[in-house]
Amino acid sequence: MAFQDGGFIEDQQEWSSISYGWHPKSDMAYSGCGIIAIWNVLVDAGAISKKNASKVMKRLISHFERHGAVCGGYFGISVAALYLYLRRRFPKVSVTFRHDPFALNSFGLRHDVFVATVFNNAKNPLAGLHTVCITKSEKGYIVHNCYRKNAKGQWVCSPCYPKLSEALAHITANPGQVVVLGVEYFCGNVQF
Repeated sequence: MAFQDGGFIEDQQEWSSISYGWHPKSDMAYSGCGIIAIWNVLVDAGAISKKNASKVMKRLISHFERHGAVCGGYFGISVAALYLYLRRRFPKVSVTFRHDPFALNSFGLRHDVFVATVFNNAKNPLAGLHTVCITKSEKGYIVHNCYRKNAKGQWVCSPCYPKLSEALAHITANPGQVVVLGVEYFCGNVQF
């Protein structure tokens, strides 16, 4: 599992041995995407190191088991709980429900990192939800923990997309956008 090195987590499917919530079918591989998205935001903000990685992951799991686990974790974490967690730790967190590419791209320009929740399949909402972190670089937007493997069979992030709307459109094969949280770092004062 990647959290031990303090880097981005791309391999959620490998986390079935880590419990999350009280529902018998819930574990980090099945419903831990929200925790992994928050982890990846903290990595991007520079708040995680090799020294504190294990402690941070334990705190995240414990926090979201108590605050936000939907149906004991079976349906992951509520978006409201993700928002409140980020709001307590960063100077500015915004929410958008807009699906218009122009509005999304404008939202992308105003924030440093994003947590997006989408339907895995826009045509079949019963296929479940997935929450990811989207980081921003000079070249564009990168989706983390988006179920991709490279030619060597290693879990990897997405390619870099020039616009936030394009990154959102490639989270899964046919995503249906639900909500996007945008985080501004300002001075990078992250507390956890």
